[in-house]
Amino acid sequence: MDVRVSYLIEDDEVQKNVDFVKKENIKYIESRDSNTKMALLTVSHAEKTMEPILYEIGPGGESGRNSYSHSGEEFIYITQGELEVYINDTVYKLKEGDSLYFKSNQQHRFKNSSKKETKAIWVVSPPGF
Repeated sequence: MDVRVSYLIEDDEVQKNVDFVKKENIKYIESRDSNTKMALLTVSHAEKTMEPILYEIGPGGESGRNSYSHSGEEFIYITQGELEVYINDTVYKLKEGDSLYFKSNQQHRFKNSSKKETKAIWVVSPPGF
């Protein structure tokens, strides 16, 4: 068994405040229409105020041709590849190691215009899933 003894005896309050997910337990949701895969990097709980997501965006993959907006904030960090993020009338061309923060109430969308897969850590607040 790959579990610490303290994990088995901790009270529920502590377990509610700590969320440990091993790599092999990450589950992907795939959208073939948009050539994207995403994985929630935490177990979903109503108490959370942010939601980290791992995105894998294939060549030509996008969030959609139409921009959208919603309440909250977003943060993107590119771990591999390139990504174009459209916010209002501005295009931000992110490369590996680049990051972007924005208020989500602005019209936004993303697209991988390259010929290689892009991977990004995306943090959304408040959680949407």
